[in-house]
Amino acid sequence: MNFREIGKVVLCLGLTCLLAGLVLGITFAFTEPAKEANTHKREQELIRSLLSLKEEARVVTIERFMEEGPSILLGYRLPRGMRWFDLEGKVAGESQNVGLCGRSEPVRIQEPHPFFCRAVEPV
Repeated sequence: MNFREIGKVVLCLGLTCLLAGLVLGITFAFTEPAKEANTHKREQELIRSLLSLKEEARVVTIERFMEEGPSILLGYRLPRGMRWFDLEGKVAGESQNVGLCGRSEPVRIQEPHPFFCRAVEPV
């Protein structure tokens, strides 16, 4: 084999990989939103059936945070904003516009897995 044939093989393999990556990327871009929507819908239906809820009941995710400082506060991110409680259970503060990844949020002390829970919000 000479260098010309090696260059041809390398170029063909590179183009093949590039084309395959492009096909996979385009397929992912079109199918991922539908997959997420179907997963969300199935999850909602499963929770409704397990809890014997009506179709109009809305199931939401609530995240729990902990902020350390002079006093420890527990925060819950609800669909309508963030609500903070002290260790005695009294409301310590609220905020209406909390971004999902905003820099003003407290540092998440624990990994999200143990703190994720589901709650049912009346319509």
